[in-house]
Amino acid sequence: TTRIITFPTEFNAIAIGLQIENFDGTNAASYRINSSTNVMSNLPASNFRSFSGMNIVSVEVTTGAAGACLISGQMAALPKPAIEGSL
Repeated sequence: TTRIITFPTEFNAIAIGLQIENFDGTNAASYRINSSTNVMSNLPASNFRSFSGMNIVSVEVTTGAAGACLISGQMAALPKPAIEGSL
């Protein structure tokens, strides 16, 4: 299963911290941060990967055959646009 999360679209925020946990005890998962062209990185079975101090706009995760991944993030809200002519 592949899941792509685009933080500005889904949460009106960017992730400044992110953790990907692979709950599959047998199969590796793969992930890609902020890009649709970089090679997917491997996440071994029963492992996790953390990112901090970054501006993460998107993450793509592909789980192993029988596995699940948990994606946790710390969000920073995007500023609301100013409306001209408002008080």
